[in-house]
Amino acid sequence: MWGKSLRRVLEKLRGLLLQRFWFWVCR
Repeated sequence: MWGKSLRRVLEKLRGLLLQRFWFWVCR
């Protein structure tokens, strides 16, 4: 039950990191 929310948070963080990474690369 708690693992589900943790997994969701991890996916959100991963998405933000990917977005920032691509933004920095395509700059």
